[in-house]
Amino acid sequence: MLNHSIIPQGCNQLCPACRHRSWTLQESLAQKSSFIYSKLKAVLENEPLSESTIFDGTIRSLPDGERLHYRNKVLLRANFSEYDEWHFGVTRFKEFIPIDDCPVHSTQVSDTIALLRTFLPKKSDYPLHWYNQSGAQVTLIFKSNLTPDLEWITSEFKERFLEIGNEGLWIHLNPSTGKRVFGKGLFSLYLGKESSATSEGLAYGPAAFQQLISALHHNSLDEAECYLDPSVNSAVLDLYCGNGASLRRWIRRGATALGVESSGDAVKFCEVNAPEAAVLRGSCLQRLPQIEVWRKANPDSVFLVYTNPPRAGMEQEVTDYIGQCLRPNRIAYMSCSPGTLSRDLAQLKRYHYGIDRVIGYDFFPLTHHVETLVLLGRRQDLEG
Repeated sequence: MLNHSIIPQGCNQLCPACRHRSWTLQESLAQKSSFIYSKLKAVLENEPLSESTIFDGTIRSLPDGERLHYRNKVLLRANFSEYDEWHFGVTRFKEFIPIDDCPVHSTQVSDTIALLRTFLPKKSDYPLHWYNQSGAQVTLIFKSNLTPDLEWITSEFKERFLEIGNEGLWIHLNPSTGKRVFGKGLFSLYLGKESSATSEGLAYGPAAFQQLISALHHNSLDEAECYLDPSVNSAVLDLYCGNGASLRRWIRRGATALGVESSGDAVKFCEVNAPEAAVLRGSCLQRLPQIEVWRKANPDSVFLVYTNPPRAGMEQEVTDYIGQCLRPNRIAYMSCSPGTLSRDLAQLKRYHYGIDRVIGYDFFPLTHHVETLVLLGRRQDLEG
């Protein structure tokens, strides 16, 4: 039963995103902890450490009073309603659900939505299809191959847009946009500057992935860095490396580092944020031959792995390569899917890797999603 007394004001209950909107923080974290344990129970068996020592059930999270207004990265469908109004929201079973006043949005996102709703042309055939915001970078995706009328972007709009804290406004044309939001067309900078920086000084653009809650992300990287303990004698393979937040850490510890990332925008900013690291663009599976060249070029190094794959987890060939060929001493695996994480851990255990610690992270408060950091070490005494 919904506890309406704790549902945040402005929350559209038809929205499928925040399944824990009516739960207390303690109820939400308990469910997430139980979910992680249920998915990892099989791979935690037969470890020399007890299950409760490896995973004590703690989920690191924001304090209860800070679970709202944290989302500064959104991708929302734009919709012109029968009431001659623009709305921004999500689609479920082909039904549009407006979430203009979502209490999870940051103030910056909410103010940007309100500004767009005020200035956008009141026309049902205006081809705006998506609104994407990544920090201070905003992209409008049009379902068209021709640049639409942008006269509504007046000097007043520009002034207010920048006052909100936004720094870049991009136009992206994709006549086939739909489930696949972005097309092959270039992003065109219409206003402001092409990149921004996080509070930690990491440069990012309109499409580069970044974690939503910097304090928790920092904590997860602190744990990974402490466990991996990279040094001048180390070579770190950083898979799905994003815009280089983790790469920069390994380099600062004096290690040699190789990153792999499929997003061209992210690779560009890796080169800014961690210029001393080598970065390969493409899927990890595609880049296994180059990774092998890198491995052979560092024959005296202690190999380490940091991996942060998408929901699908690591490709089996990549997991096999890590276990059979690279054979790193330690692995830090950050996962957004305990299910595929369990599968990959089972594969790594076949290559004599043991689980030393599991830490849960509540990167998406009020939702059912949870991320998990697993720290693994090679059990050399078990190798033949």
